[in-house]
Amino acid sequence: MERVKMNEHVRDEIAAAWLLREHNGLNASEKLELDTWLADDKKNYLAYTQMQEVWEVLETLPDAKRPRLACPLPSNRPTYIPHLKHLIAGLFLMLGISAGGVYQYGEQQPIFTQIYQTQKGEILSTTLPDHSTITLDTQSIVEVRLYKNRRDVTLVEGQALFHVSKDEKKPFSVVADQSIVRVVGTTFVVAKHPDDVTVTVQEGRVQVGKMQWFMPDFFATLRAHESIVYTPHQERFKIQKLTNPSFAPWAVGRFEFDNITLQEALNNFSRYGYVPLFISDSTVKKLRLSGSFEIKKVDSFAQALPKILPVELVKEAEKTYIVGRL
Repeated sequence: MERVKMNEHVRDEIAAAWLLREHNGLNASEKLELDTWLADDKKNYLAYTQMQEVWEVLETLPDAKRPRLACPLPSNRPTYIPHLKHLIAGLFLMLGISAGGVYQYGEQQPIFTQIYQTQKGEILSTTLPDHSTITLDTQSIVEVRLYKNRRDVTLVEGQALFHVSKDEKKPFSVVADQSIVRVVGTTFVVAKHPDDVTVTVQEGRVQVGKMQWFMPDFFATLRAHESIVYTPHQERFKIQKLTNPSFAPWAVGRFEFDNITLQEALNNFSRYGYVPLFISDSTVKKLRLSGSFEIKKVDSFAQALPKILPVELVKEAEKTYIVGRL
């Protein structure tokens, strides 16, 4: 079905409406609707993040001048609010934020912006202008915005490995869902899942927190070989020491399985492409294995299974079934 083109002014106003509505609180169905609108078109996502940049100016204001906007919003969905973007711009004028005011808005304009995205089966590594590197796992999206005084990344989907170049004057932040990770220079992975966010540190130290009205509220500090799983909507987190010495093996095209089930192993392979391996026996699915395997070589993995597990391969047409050895 052909996508209907949206007027860019209308798109901006919808983005602003969603932004205000989100900070007033969204229920689960509204959050899903917002996520769907953002994913429907990259321009929607860009409009939303650009509207966030306008709001980020509020971070620099004294508490007395940092208002909480109250705008009447539709009870069901923010389909259109006339001149809402101009309403926000007018707010800053009323606060005296101008070339001679309390904050130079131009200083908040990014000097570099870029969206990076990977398709299924793809792993992408890129170097940013500040010499930091980002490696994206399969089916992942990040938006990078570099400013004169800070470096911001939004993990929209999937997971990414960050090697951050040290610059104490420009903190490096990664936002995923409602969580934020802030560092100066270190190596870490952020993974966004449907219900939680995982942060894993290889070296250095990172702060982990939640975003509240554009202000980070840090509640944990991770050091090398530590990981945290944070559930934003329930505000729960758990820090644990890493027992597996391997760090982000997917970034170099490998799996490092450590006592996982056979079904879990197949699920990992299927994230990168079609896997012509099938299991019907629940007992076989629960067999556990460990080992190092290349992501792109599922056939080699299949051939190794009878050597490490009590199973055998049975081919039928174009499918291969993994069955228990009699």
